[in-house]
Amino acid sequence: MSQSVLGSLTLGYEPVWNRLRRCCGVRIFVDANRASAVDAHHLLAALGELWPDSAPRLMLQVRSQALLADLLDHAPAKSIQIEVGSPWLEDALLAGRVRKAHQRGVQLVWSGDPGESPAPEVAPWFVNTLRMLSVQQAVAALRVSLRQHQDAGLGTTNALASPVVPASYYQGLASQALVEHALDRQGITGAAGWPVEEVLHGYRFQQIQPDRQLLGPAQVH
Repeated sequence: MSQSVLGSLTLGYEPVWNRLRRCCGVRIFVDANRASAVDAHHLLAALGELWPDSAPRLMLQVRSQALLADLLDHAPAKSIQIEVGSPWLEDALLAGRVRKAHQRGVQLVWSGDPGESPAPEVAPWFVNTLRMLSVQQAVAALRVSLRQHQDAGLGTTNALASPVVPASYYQGLASQALVEHALDRQGITGAAGWPVEEVLHGYRFQQIQPDRQLLGPAQVH
């Protein structure tokens, strides 16, 4: 990636985990430091240069409406996944760009607020959804998970309805129990992030040492 492009972007990332607890994707947060400082061609060229085909699937969440519109107009079919937040679809012009990008075969992922689902008229434009559980849905999912564990092998769990939608991405799962329920029981495509706060709470009275295997590859010679 050229220095000029790097200097115009703020980037963040979040891994996406599959049922095997392996990284199956990376969600990249892209924020342009200045309006219209970066166009889609520069960004796509940089990602194509740095992101090998063997790497996990790449999902872009773009914080700039202008850059998102540019990506929707110029992204090649089936190269990367572009996340489109539900509020963006309230803009008729941007919604039109989303529809045309879908028609060209661009991989689009819908995302929304906790408990929200895509509207029926726009749902066909997206290859997948990135959902969040509301507080009420999280409680319901935990109850279903508890009952599934209690009734394991008894054949009484089929009538239980979990709010977790299979074959979707989920973000913001607040506990390891929810992650296990979503990945192992409901068959979601992947969990974005991890319940870090719960893990840290469990180790709050211990000094966590770094893993030598994780540090080793990062050394520069």
